[in-house]
Amino acid sequence: MMLRLVTLLFALLLRHEFKTLRREIWVTAESLVLLLLAICFSLAGEVS
Repeated sequence: MMLRLVTLLFALLLRHEFKTLRREIWVTAESLVLLLLAICFSLAGEVS
C-alpha cells in the first residue's frame, strides 16, 4: 500500500515537472521566433 502511494506521488511529481518543462520550451521557442522576426525586419529595412 505504502509503495503504491509513493509511486503515485512520484508519478504526479514527474508529470508536473514535465508540464513546466514543456511550458519553458514553448516560451523559449516563442522568443526565438520573435528574435528571428526582428532580424528579418531589420534586414528588410536595410535592403530597401
